Amino acid sequence: MLLAVVRKGKKPGKENTVTSSIFGPLSLFPGTYIAEDLWRLILTILKKKGMKISATLEGLSPNGVVVQLWPNIADKGRCEPDLFLKFYLNDELVSSVIIEIKWENGSQMIDKETGRYQLADQWQCIDDCDKQLSFHIYLGDRKGISVIEDMMYHIKMAEVDNYRFDVKHWAARISALTWYEFSKYLKEVKQDNYLKLWRDNVIEFLNKTGGIHVFSGFLGAVPTEIINDITTDKQLFWHRPEFKGFRHNANIFECYSKLNFPLFWHKRSGFRRSLCHNPKISLRTQLRLFWVESNVKL
Repeated sequence: MLLAVVRKGKKPGKENTVTSSIFGPLSLFPGTYIAEDLWRLILTILKKKGMKISATLEGLSPNGVVVQLWPNIADKGRCEPDLFLKFYLNDELVSSVIIEIKWENGSQMIDKETGRYQLADQWQCIDDCDKQLSFHIYLGDRKGISVIEDMMYHIKMAEVDNYRFDVKHWAARISALTWYEFSKYLKEVKQDNYLKLWRDNVIEFLNKTGGIHVFSGFLGAVPTEIINDITTDKQLFWHRPEFKGFRHNANIFECYSKLNFPLFWHKRSGFRRSLCHNPKISLRTQLRLFWVESNVKL
């Protein structure tokens, strides 16, 4: 499915299909080949999300990794996180990462009758000694942070104590990650390693499926202070998917800019409504302010 989307433009399907398409190929690599590079990606994500990393983990160079999709990690019953990564150094477990994945505004499962949460159940299944080495990532849309905060609040305020672990410790080990952030951090994987082809295809997959949030125009009029007296060597607004323009009239007057690149650059349609009724724009630029491949109707 990963290549079907990247090369043939097929639709990605449902959440499990996306999970399998993006992370399934990792399970096919020998763990000794990708352990160190995959750990560096995870370490980058954890540090970017503000988690405290010990000096031991910071300097860790694991030589083995096990990639599991939907493993049952419960001693009794079933608890299946979407992705479970176990990193080893000389056959000794040194760290593990649980990743719960949501696609297209998915939300974690909550049992309102018992007050149990999907993410919390996953963390409880980790052995107490292993919790010191483990991390938890909630990969989804921009609501992830509020999902985690609401869950933490309700667990602390619950009359029935469903969980035996230290919630405060878990809060320092769990983080929300958006698809946009994931795509951005993927680009920091080294160019010459075994993950390069996987990384390139995943980034392209996310670009084509809209799994990442892109700039889609301004909700209201644009204040002139935002773009007055701009000096830049790059596009101020630049993205590959469709630029949807201004949803309301944008009155931009007396806009003075020194630009070497287009201010707005996109490949498809122009503005949904008129840019401004009586423009008085004085610009000094070597290239077009608005550049598109197709006709733009203002």
